Amino acid sequence: MLDEVKSFWNYTLATAPGGQSITIGEVLLVILLVVIGYYGSRFLVYLLGRRLGKAEVQADVVYVVKRVVFIVFLVVITLTAFSLLGIPLTAFAFATGAIAIGVGFGAQNIINNFISGWILMAERPIRINDFIEIDNTQGVVEAVGTRSTRIRRTDGVHLLVPNSQLLERTAVSYTH
Repeated sequence: MLDEVKSFWNYTLATAPGGQSITIGEVLLVILLVVIGYYGSRFLVYLLGRRLGKAEVQADVVYVVKRVVFIVFLVVITLTAFSLLGIPLTAFAFATGAIAIGVGFGAQNIINNFISGWILMAERPIRINDFIEIDNTQGVVEAVGTRSTRIRRTDGVHLLVPNSQLLERTAVSYTH
């Protein structure tokens, strides 16, 4: 029975270009690492958010720190998973270059809003709970995301404004 389990665990699924074999056991360990790493990082980011909240740090700063820490955790988990499988990162160099070019041409607007979101979160010209006016619309900023900013207008309606518009157009902040 133990020999059958070892045989199954060590069964070779594929052979990497360097000659290293990838077994069922390694794949199962990587899947376990990714699942535990994902939920573990979410839990750690949750604890970090609570700790920063008790330290009376501003809500927008807590949000940015939690977001950056979570992304760093995901990158570390991904790199560790590739390392455990023996997959070199250089194997993805050509493919990621081609994908980046395609995505760059196809999603310029999305990338513009994404980068604008990080600029808004870093420079913080507009913060959560600020009362602002943009394009004759007034409201309170509820969330500054990576793609858009959610504003609750004075009539209670929520408005999603692409982040690039907050940087390109005149936005009046009555709070600052």
